Amino acid sequence: MAEEKKGKRQQKLIQGINRDLNPIDQIPGTYRYALNATTGRDIGAISNEAGTINYVDLPSALEVIGSVVVYDLASQTKFVIFSVSDTGVSEIGKIGLDHMYTTLVNDVASIEKFNFSSGFPIEGEYKINSTGEVSIYWTDDKNVPRYMNLSNIPTSPYNLDLFNLFPQIKSYPIVLLDNIMSNGGALKLGTYQLAVAYMTEDGAVTSYLEIGNPIYINDENESAAMEPTNSWGGANLLSDGVYNGGAGGIGTSKAIRWSVRELDLDYKFIQPCIIRVVDNIQDAITLDKVQINTAVGGLTYVYFTGLEQSASEIIGAVQVPKEAYTKAKSVAQVDDVLYWGNLEKNRTDIGYQKYANHIKIHKAQVNPDHNADTGTTSIWHLIYDTGIPMDRFALKSNRYASTLKGYKRGEVYAFYITWVMKDGTESVAYHIPGRRATPTWRWYVDGIWTANGGMYENELVTTQTQSTGGDDHSWMSQIPHLGSQSLFYFTDTYAGTNYTIGNRRGFGYWENQTETYPDLANDVDIDGNYAGNFEEWKVDTFGNGNQVPGSIDLHGEKVRHHHFPTNAAFAESGFMGNSVDFNTQQLQTVNPLGIRINDVPIPAEVIELCVAYKIYYLEKTTNEKVCVDYAPIQGGRENGGKHFDNFGSAWLAFPHQWLDDQYIAGPTGGLSEVPTPFFTALPLDSMLSGDTIDSIDWVQFEDTEYAINGDGFSIWQQSSDGVTFGNRQNETHLSYDFCKHNLWGVGNMKRTFALRAKTRVPGGSIMQPSGFTNPVDNENGTECIAFEMYDSWGFDNWYHNNGSVQDIYRDSASSTNEINKVAVYYHSHANFHSFKLNVHLGFNNQTQFVYTGYAQNIIDPGGGLGYMHNPNSTGDWFGEGDICMGGDTYIGYYSYDRYRKSTRYTTYPAGGSTQYHQHILGGGAPMSHDEMFSPSSVMLINNSKIWDYAVYVFMTESRHNPYMRHTDSDDTAYYPSYPASHSLLMDHEAPTKKLATYNLDFNKLNMTRIVQAFDKDEPLQSFTDFPTRIIRSIKYNQSGLRDNFRVYLPEDYRDLPRHRGELWKVKSWNNVVVPHMERAMYLTKGKETLQVSDASEAFLGTGDLFEKDPAEILLTDRGYGGSGSQWGAVSSEFGYFFADKDAGKIFLMGEKLEEISSHGLKHFFAEHLQTGKELTQYGLPYNYDNPIKRIGIIATYDPSLKRFILTKKDLKPNPNSDWSTVSYDPETRWFSDSGAQVTLEHFLRHKEWTASYDPQSKAWVSFHSYKPVHYLAGLKRFYSVEGRSYNFGVPQHELGNNLWEHQSPVENLIYQTPGRFYNTNYGFMVDYIDNEGPELTKTYKSITWVATHIDVISGSYMDLPFNPPVSSFQVYNSRQLSAVIPYAEGVNGRKTERSWYFNGFRDDVDYSVLNNPPSNEPMVNNYVDPGSWPDTSSIGAGFAEDWLPGFNTDYLSATKQWHERGKFTDKWLGIRYYYSNIQNNFVSLYSVDAYKKISYR
Repeated sequence: MAEEKKGKRQQKLIQGINRDLNPIDQIPGTYRYALNATTGRDIGAISNEAGTINYVDLPSALEVIGSVVVYDLASQTKFVIFSVSDTGVSEIGKIGLDHMYTTLVNDVASIEKFNFSSGFPIEGEYKINSTGEVSIYWTDDKNVPRYMNLSNIPTSPYNLDLFNLFPQIKSYPIVLLDNIMSNGGALKLGTYQLAVAYMTEDGAVTSYLEIGNPIYINDENESAAMEPTNSWGGANLLSDGVYNGGAGGIGTSKAIRWSVRELDLDYKFIQPCIIRVVDNIQDAITLDKVQINTAVGGLTYVYFTGLEQSASEIIGAVQVPKEAYTKAKSVAQVDDVLYWGNLEKNRTDIGYQKYANHIKIHKAQVNPDHNADTGTTSIWHLIYDTGIPMDRFALKSNRYASTLKGYKRGEVYAFYITWVMKDGTESVAYHIPGRRATPTWRWYVDGIWTANGGMYENELVTTQTQSTGGDDHSWMSQIPHLGSQSLFYFTDTYAGTNYTIGNRRGFGYWENQTETYPDLANDVDIDGNYAGNFEEWKVDTFGNGNQVPGSIDLHGEKVRHHHFPTNAAFAESGFMGNSVDFNTQQLQTVNPLGIRINDVPIPAEVIELCVAYKIYYLEKTTNEKVCVDYAPIQGGRENGGKHFDNFGSAWLAFPHQWLDDQYIAGPTGGLSEVPTPFFTALPLDSMLSGDTIDSIDWVQFEDTEYAINGDGFSIWQQSSDGVTFGNRQNETHLSYDFCKHNLWGVGNMKRTFALRAKTRVPGGSIMQPSGFTNPVDNENGTECIAFEMYDSWGFDNWYHNNGSVQDIYRDSASSTNEINKVAVYYHSHANFHSFKLNVHLGFNNQTQFVYTGYAQNIIDPGGGLGYMHNPNSTGDWFGEGDICMGGDTYIGYYSYDRYRKSTRYTTYPAGGSTQYHQHILGGGAPMSHDEMFSPSSVMLINNSKIWDYAVYVFMTESRHNPYMRHTDSDDTAYYPSYPASHSLLMDHEAPTKKLATYNLDFNKLNMTRIVQAFDKDEPLQSFTDFPTRIIRSIKYNQSGLRDNFRVYLPEDYRDLPRHRGELWKVKSWNNVVVPHMERAMYLTKGKETLQVSDASEAFLGTGDLFEKDPAEILLTDRGYGGSGSQWGAVSSEFGYFFADKDAGKIFLMGEKLEEISSHGLKHFFAEHLQTGKELTQYGLPYNYDNPIKRIGIIATYDPSLKRFILTKKDLKPNPNSDWSTVSYDPETRWFSDSGAQVTLEHFLRHKEWTASYDPQSKAWVSFHSYKPVHYLAGLKRFYSVEGRSYNFGVPQHELGNNLWEHQSPVENLIYQTPGRFYNTNYGFMVDYIDNEGPELTKTYKSITWVATHIDVISGSYMDLPFNPPVSSFQVYNSRQLSAVIPYAEGVNGRKTERSWYFNGFRDDVDYSVLNNPPSNEPMVNNYVDPGSWPDTSSIGAGFAEDWLPGFNTDYLSATKQWHERGKFTDKWLGIRYYYSNIQNNFVSLYSVDAYKKISYR
């Protein structure tokens, strides 16, 4: 028989749980399992855990779904609680330091709802401003991120826009010029725009919204622009109202006043920003906020004098809207900066293209002088009633140049519509197609006139001729790159006054030759599904969209734009001019062209999302212009050429060139001119811009200017000594050419001529340009454009047939006065055209947009439903809508001077002897054309020479403002900046060499806002989800009142790599931003101060969200250290603790990333950390994470015991419930059954547990019986919400929606109830191994505990030395198991000093069962499912756990005889210690031991 040995080894059970090792290898000091244990209360001991107390009762009808920990002593606020009822009532309340709950917000009586849901838990942060006000910020991944100032809570019924983190708007502000004031300011000469944003009372500012059209400031008194002109002859013509431009930066005394209308009265202020361009340098400045004038419906005025205190603003602040997101998954505050992660925002493509295809744009006119086809009322949308009449010089004033700027006749424009969303962002721009091609209303084809139903506008023109009228298109062959092209390229197909023909809406036709709309197969979204973007849709009265019946889709058709009519196309009165009597001394009127926007469909989904629409067009760059320029055409070599000059001023009218006194037979047998070899012109745009003229292909004569019935005049002024011209030599004379447009011209003029050659001719030059037949003599002339035309004889021939001096009028003051005579003549104007197969090629990828200044708030008479939007609708398009201006074209009088050095001739009438020149000045009868050109009537008198000088004044359209030219040197002097008789103009020895100087500031268009065209192939326009994006606010202003947590710069974001899954959580730890992905963790530090290279970066944000690029903590192929548990992460002074449930691992990021799940529970977590697996068969997403719904991981930190707490919540289907009609609903993030949410009775709890980890000992300490749905971290302790009571069909102890405080065991002992959680007692258990001498087989006789038992119930808090610190125990080894053995003093246990000894345990296993197991279950289970716990009658229900290494009672025999119950013999012994906690006293185990002897069997 072997020798008996008493091996003894005391263990201190403070090294945590270790189940990863076999019991034989159990590390001393570790244990297999613990329940409701702590190791931090008593040093060197494992103890039962302090319990919970009810901190506050929460409303029983509400379910807590989130919280923000505040701890503000001033407001006595500890927590802010978010909750929701079963009926959908949302509530926000606060819990005070006084243990009281107070409702802050409850939307039961509010029309607008917060829309909280238990399917979307809430995460939040808080901040205290410089005045002590507390603001909270929260998100639920369902609604827009929101905030609330606890000191300024809106009252019910709520306007939820006031809670939105990203400010929302309900009305789009309209900015209008109210007045340009000549005095009271100090503005510099240049261009000014007003941009406005809304501002809340706490200083939060929206994006800059409306940007008004440019206001042009010169240094002339504004009254000069409004003065009428009464001096018709002589040198003072127009000088009464001289109104010029100037060089950039010149100081003025002017100021600007804007009115801002249609304001959102939910805001208290507007934030004005001035965008100015001075000397081609653009900057922006912010003015002081302006309080909205609610007394007059929000009409508010903004002044800018240039004397204000202002701050610099970055132009990008106005160009790019602030970021506004509709959803965020996570939020964290780091170093006074607020970070948001996993975001969604409104897609910039709102699906409107199919509706834009239905919009109708109509040509319209603004008529400040007289009635026209559209009336005058609609213009008030642009300028309202200012009290200043728009007289005949309205377009001269910069006041009206800013509001009435129109569109160029004959040009092709591409129009677009955008929608302003309620978050202040703007949609992509949707192309508005031009009208369809129709049969021409009258056209000459192959010798036959056609009417309606004839040739279509987009048919090819080949060999057409016109024998009785119209154009001969044979000239097309003279342009090598032209070929046969469609009719609309060269012919204005506008329908005149008959607007109904082909529904042309006042426009000609245009289609791009090589660009088409997507065909049916390619009209798809980014997912490849049919989109219908190029169908035509409208809406019904209920806001429902539907395809227009009978409409023709755009699929595969050529892209169409809007082709404005030319002057030649208009026959109606008042378009380009209106006849007025010269004797009344009125000037002609030219109406600016605008557009009307009609039939704008507004579907219900747009009303839900948007507040207004805006109209844009694409910038007309040189390469996009079809109608390049416009000017009168004149003959070449006037300077130095020879003319018959006895016509008076007729040389100004005839555009031909006389060659060396040679004549040929004219059309009536008399002398006629030799065809002009080349022509000249001074088109304003080309001359001032210096743009290339290479693209000009042909000229098209649109009209003539002529003086008839006194409409215009030409004056040839004699020198003051009154000596007749025939006897004067080397004399300079002055002529005025101030003319009226003659619509359609006279007769059947050939209108279109191809250019053979063209060139720019500098002033004072003689040159032989390439391609020209003759030299160009411009020795004494102004810079100009010279060109040669094919078939110029045809052009001259028209004038010989139709152009004559028809009459001579005497001055009304004296019939014998030889000064100020008026001649009547014709003068031709032409457009310079460039042939373009396409304009604005790529209608869907444009970015150079010009805002018209036209914005229309949605009018919603249908109670929130969409409709066809017709401003001022009358049911018919004619007369509907406001006129939309904001174009790129000015209209005004333009002047330049010309010189001619000519040989003097005298012409005799047939049979007469009086000089013709003297005859006409002396009052004789006028001569006919044939008499004037009769060979007998021409003779040279004394070969005298004279300088003739003329000032041309005519109406023009130009992209340069003709009134804003200025003179900066003698070479740029011009009329009327100088009187016409000024020596700089009259002196032929020093003629003007340049047209003028022009400040390009006056050409600024409204292109500040950056806009992108709708492109179906651009995925970013359709993206709403940015699952890896982080954004940040600007740094909180600790000393100011502005809430910077509501300010997010456009480029301050970072998109992390998507291959690691979604961004699941943004967390702060140790002043570090932790972006946590599903399969990786990134670590970086937020930028405390932006390191910027220029001011632009300072505003926009660098996009460099972090000091250095975020990097994965450990780079592996699959990723490492990720987390799919938003609520299963917490930070403390020990690091960042988180669960990666998909990988089955727990991590702690401290000095390094440590996989702490491997500290004894690696296999446990790997198998049992995942959630929801039993429900994926019903559609539950694999990454579902919502502990409020009892599926997910939550974590907190206990500052008292310095431990992390981790809880797993999980469910499985209840087999007793019907799941046949149950499915997962992603909208509610829960299961539904026939549309109704499934209640928790459909489920069973599934392997729920709570575990704690001690970072100091790097050990898992215990499992715990509390398994709440929500934790709240405290400064000294932590808190939890168990969750509302539900019937899971299993034993449960949920009492309701209370907030429980987890007590600290080291303070406030009077409140402690050890082992009592949520008003229920739970047991304290430790399962440990004695394996001293693991190589030896031992027989175990007794076990020993050194323990204390502290009285809590009586309040004595004394040690109870005679009260056993144990309720029962159980032992086991690899083949043996005892039943639960209740402690019985003197029977199986005794106390010796501080030690407790236990014996009497024997093997109760039925070996017949062990050798033939009844099931696949082992004798020792890792888990026991709810409802099948082992018999706990001997240990108490407080030990019933979802996860409990249980013992299978099927293996035990209750009838086994004592002699059959063997002693425990093995290499190790497992001891399970139970303390029921019924007495709610504190128990601590300091050490454990076992008495054993070596077995030699």
